[in-house]
Amino acid sequence: MIRKRDEIKHQLTKRLQIKQYQKEIADLEAKGRDLAQKIADVEREEYVITSFTKAKIEECERRINNLFSFVKFKLFDYTIEGNETETCVPLAGGVPFQTANTASKINAGLDIINALTRFYGVEAPIFIDNRESINALIPTNSQIINLVVSNDKELIIK
Repeated sequence: MIRKRDEIKHQLTKRLQIKQYQKEIADLEAKGRDLAQKIADVEREEYVITSFTKAKIEECERRINNLFSFVKFKLFDYTIEGNETETCVPLAGGVPFQTANTASKINAGLDIINALTRFYGVEAPIFIDNRESINALIPTNSQIINLVVSNDKELIIK
């Protein structure tokens, strides 16, 4: 009889432990759901912040590039992970200035000078060296002085 009683007590203890464990499991699952929701909220905020930052960068580039007709500036670059890094690369006709041909470099310089003269309201003469390497210049309000290579023995001013 005592043995049966001990066996029943043991089974009751197991049932209580099972109920206790089930309650702990339910509590942990609820905490897990709460944490998953918090993670989702933080990820949503991170997405909004990232979207805002990209929109701000694009607007900044757009405003600056609207000041020029030929040159465009690449002010930000993106890493593989999508993070932005500051840069300042002038693009002459879509080509980085360093690798552009001479004609594009000259026109890029004229475009930058045009933007500065509009901003400051001052015009000065522009000397263009190697003028023979370019066929068409972008329009400018400044006086242009062309320096060209020739076989003449005397300086010719036109």
